[in-house]
Amino acid sequence: MRNAWHFGFELALVIRAQCSG
Repeated sequence: MRNAWHFGFELALVIRAQCSG
C-alpha cells in the first residue's frame, strides 16, 4: 500500500513537472 502511495505521489510530481516545463 505504501508503495502505491509513493508511486502515485511521485507520478503526480512528474506530471506536474512535465506540465510546468
